[in-house]
Amino acid sequence: AYTASEVGKSLNLMDYNLRQPHALQYNMTIEQQLRGNVGLAVSYVGSRGLDIYTSLEGNPIPPNSVINGVQFWAGGNLNNPRVNPLWSTTNLHATAGDSYYNSLQVVVNKHLSRGLQFQSAYTYSKSLDTTEATNSANDCRAPGGASRNDPVHPQYDKGPSCFDTTHNMRFNLLYHFPNIKSNNFAAKLLHGWWTGNIISVQSGYSFTPVLSTNRSRSGVLSTLADRPNIASSADVAACSASPSSCKYTPVPFNSSTVTIGNPQMWFNPAMFVLQPAGYLGNTSRDMLRGPGLGTWDFSLVKDTAVPFLGERGNLQFRAEFFNTLNRANFGLPNATVLNGAVVDPAGASEPIVNNAGQIMTTATSSRQVQVALKLYF
Repeated sequence: AYTASEVGKSLNLMDYNLRQPHALQYNMTIEQQLRGNVGLAVSYVGSRGLDIYTSLEGNPIPPNSVINGVQFWAGGNLNNPRVNPLWSTTNLHATAGDSYYNSLQVVVNKHLSRGLQFQSAYTYSKSLDTTEATNSANDCRAPGGASRNDPVHPQYDKGPSCFDTTHNMRFNLLYHFPNIKSNNFAAKLLHGWWTGNIISVQSGYSFTPVLSTNRSRSGVLSTLADRPNIASSADVAACSASPSSCKYTPVPFNSSTVTIGNPQMWFNPAMFVLQPAGYLGNTSRDMLRGPGLGTWDFSLVKDTAVPFLGERGNLQFRAEFFNTLNRANFGLPNATVLNGAVVDPAGASEPIVNNAGQIMTTATSSRQVQVALKLYF
């Protein structure tokens, strides 16, 4: 029996039937020794994650109808009881996630000879999953995002992982400048110099365009924000037929032009529209990409022997430059494109959110310079 104070309260609990998360890993590598102490390795690396911890709605609202596989929720939440009507939303931590990773990895490595050594690693990869994180609002850091929009059909939420980067390149190099064969004072000033370099280049992380409300009325988790529909030529035609009902002119979705690349508007929010109230949007999870990243860290070092401190005595001067080119590496944009009034029946009848697509953070700091003297003995 339940008391009146218990009815309608939410739960946060673990699935009683938890399974053991596990992964399958597989790889194949071909290596070749090249001239000049250079080695080349080309690898295929893949993995498959099964029964991964995730968060989903454990007490969902059954749809009022399902037509051709499309779910529909009529009315408000009060008219749609949950599976257990005595409780409200339930944040269920379960082993219901899946992941898929495949990559091509190329490594070029040169061992130290003639003062030079370097290593370069490039990865071309794709990481997919059916949401991640055990906190319902942490999936890809989307504003108001929930880990599982459809707890019954996990494939609806299958998409690129939050950390998926298609291209990822790292390069590091050390070079010791040759010493002049002389012991005079001027020559000693030129002895012991070497330089270090680290270059990082990668493509952007994925993110999901979202609404600020649960327009579908599915009631999945209290923090849920639905995904909208992608705009089509039919949406443009509907606005042309009734201009007064449209607060903006939709643009048919085009994967080649949806990313504008301007920090003030990284993607075109007009390529998304409100789905009909009561339905899940057809925008796929993590379908857009944020800005890429590129940094070059550079150091210039001089080692000077200090004999009176013993054979290991050494005075080291270091000048280090982080993000040497002072490149602006931007964070993810605001992914909320529309508010999505739950009771509004029109598809494009409200304005786009003011700062939709705007980037307000950076992923790295500006150029930083550090100078130091170190005495070793």
